[in-house]
Amino acid sequence: MYVLLSLIVVVSIKEIIINVKVPVDCLVSSLIDNGVSVRILKVKQFGPYVIKETVEIAVSGNELLDIIDKLKENSNVLDVKVIYSDDVKALVNVVGIFNEIYKILADFDVFISAMRNLHDGWSELVLMVPNNKVLKKILKRLYDAGIQMRVKSITYAKNKTILTSKQDNIIRIAYELGYYDFPRKTNLTSLAKKLNLSSATLSEILRRGEYRIISGYVTGRIR
Repeated sequence: MYVLLSLIVVVSIKEIIINVKVPVDCLVSSLIDNGVSVRILKVKQFGPYVIKETVEIAVSGNELLDIIDKLKENSNVLDVKVIYSDDVKALVNVVGIFNEIYKILADFDVFISAMRNLHDGWSELVLMVPNNKVLKKILKRLYDAGIQMRVKSITYAKNKTILTSKQDNIIRIAYELGYYDFPRKTNLTSLAKKLNLSSATLSEILRRGEYRIISGYVTGRIR
């Protein structure tokens, strides 16, 4: 085990790169048959409870259509997009509520800004952590769970967040699903349905979040 609890003495920590070795299970592979090969290419977190996975799925014949249908039917999946497909594989983006592998981190409300596979079962996570106390608890929880880990780097970064956690989460999802595209790929009613919110509630969340972003830009708090 590589536990660096005693070394965490920096006053304010915003970014930590940590290598972990766990039985990797992604959102897509947890929702489809075990016989289908799934390889994680990229994971991006859009808020406390939502991630986007880019995965490569080994397929044959019309199998891909069945897989896509099964994903779309799952209540944890918000959106599915096929980037590319041929007779042997498909690249797919899936936006959804994350599963068991991320729950330890979610318990501490940390933000996963990036994830990539390394080798021999190791993965590299880039985490945004609010303070030393939370970081120590995360490392202890990973240790207690029997997860091998190596802290690669710890970097301080000035926090420029002006949105609430809920606003940040929903605006990122809206952006990913094309709400801010021109022309729009989804409308307010459709987006509200995916998020299990009323159109009026979603409109208010977006309006308040957009005001904060514009106000922050005009006043120089964000650039």
